[in-house]
Amino acid sequence: MGGVPPPPPMPGMGGVPPPPGMAGMMMMGPSVPPGMPPRKVVKPKAKLRPYHWSKMTNLDVVTSLWREADDLLDKVDGPSLEDHFSMDKKKEVVIEKKDSKKLLMESSKARNVGIFLSGCKLSVQEITRRLLETDENSCLPGDLIMALKKFKPNDDDREVYKGFKGSVSSLQDVDQFMYQLCKVPKLSQYIDMQLLLQDFPVQLEEMASVIERGLKACKEIFTPAFKRLLEYVLAIGNYLNAGTAKGDCYGFKLSSLPQFCSIRGKDRNYTLVHFLFDRVMPVEPDMKKLPSTMKTLREMAHMSLRSLPGEIEVMGKDLDKIVRNAEKLVESDPSSAEKTFHRKVIQFSDTYRAKMAKVQTLVTEMNETFSKAMAFLGEPSSVDSDEVFGHINEFLTQLERVIIDKESEAEQEQRRAEKAKKLAEKRAEEEKAAASRGEKATTLRGKPGVTVGGGGVGAASMRRGGNRPTRKGFLWKLSGGKHRTAKFDKRWFELSTDGNLYYAKKEGARATGSIYLRGVNAEIDKSDPTQISFLAADRQWTIKAETKEDAEAWLYSMTNYFQ
Repeated sequence: MGGVPPPPPMPGMGGVPPPPGMAGMMMMGPSVPPGMPPRKVVKPKAKLRPYHWSKMTNLDVVTSLWREADDLLDKVDGPSLEDHFSMDKKKEVVIEKKDSKKLLMESSKARNVGIFLSGCKLSVQEITRRLLETDENSCLPGDLIMALKKFKPNDDDREVYKGFKGSVSSLQDVDQFMYQLCKVPKLSQYIDMQLLLQDFPVQLEEMASVIERGLKACKEIFTPAFKRLLEYVLAIGNYLNAGTAKGDCYGFKLSSLPQFCSIRGKDRNYTLVHFLFDRVMPVEPDMKKLPSTMKTLREMAHMSLRSLPGEIEVMGKDLDKIVRNAEKLVESDPSSAEKTFHRKVIQFSDTYRAKMAKVQTLVTEMNETFSKAMAFLGEPSSVDSDEVFGHINEFLTQLERVIIDKESEAEQEQRRAEKAKKLAEKRAEEEKAAASRGEKATTLRGKPGVTVGGGGVGAASMRRGGNRPTRKGFLWKLSGGKHRTAKFDKRWFELSTDGNLYYAKKEGARATGSIYLRGVNAEIDKSDPTQISFLAADRQWTIKAETKEDAEAWLYSMTNYFQ
């Protein structure tokens, strides 16, 4: 509704003038808050990464801290800032011109063949020549043969290239390669034969190794220590099942062995395998070697020996196929290269038939040994090796773990004992040195096990002039008849050279009692390795240390006064 627009300006008169006051604003840069100087001008040498902040309005600036803020632009290290935060120059994108040559092959296949050609620098003629070689140094590598098998021309490809009437040079490289492959007669037979010739020796070698190990595994079943182990398992099982329908057993299936390992005692960490180690293996040391003696059987636990003869039979058929294909190559007008190849294939066949005969002999021996082993164990003749070997391996694995754990504990125990012995010897030397300096005092003796009352010798007085302690420290003493329920009381103990073990309520206090150790026999409590138990003066004494190592060190020091 603005009415008629103004007429256009006259020539040379310019445009419509701006509204009043706008002309000055259009000539200025960013507006400056009232009362503040304009910002210094910066001209970076490179385009920098932008900081996308939110700028305040001029009104907010003049009413906040920013009004008094210093302009520190001169203190900014501009070159360093530009060095770290300049924008990377865009790389020029070079667009390669598409190959104008004609492409007959399907695009995805052409891409894969192109990748193959980039790694294979052989011509089709060289590939064909090397496909007729049997020597591993002259024939094509296995990966190239597999690639050729994947990309070899099919019937449709042959029709496409057969119908092409133009110049081959007008085709792309992948098409030229495929065009030449289409002209190679019997290409598929060459490729298949090369794969068989290269795979067969490796397969036969691996198969022979498996059969040899299978035979060895079967022989390991007759290990005397393994038979002895089964006898002990039977005896232990009969003891556990005494008086029940499962008792009086004369033999068990090997599938029962894993169950033996899972039976736990009152201590849930103690199994029948631990019992075997503790009570049987000290008198049957060869059993401890079974995890390594029957190593091959354990390695073959997941292998089916019954399947191996079938695999050998398949390999024999593969060898027959190689010979048949070689015969077809020379049926009609063979080239000299094909005749030579045929002769080498026949030689190859003869060589590996002789090797297969030896492997077959091993298979027969393995089968016979396995049958004898199953009869020896009382297992059915139809059972396969992976089932029986699996049960044995599971048992031996548990046994091996227990052996490792027990031997590790024994080593730690020995180290602790040696440490305690060295500590006791050191203290004995200190005691001897002190005695030689005239520090020896009157010896307080008494009847074995007599307890000194509150008026007895104090721990502190012993250090001032009495018998020097050979060991001292806090221990817990099991209370006597004063308590309705026995409990452990923390006491300060000092082992003196007079053969008494003094104790007080705290360090430095007067001794409240003592235990005379002559003629005493003490030992570590089996249920708690931190406790020492002994009988003295018709009373059972129990003292408890902080750790197993401390208990052993105290006991070692006390034994010097038992005799």
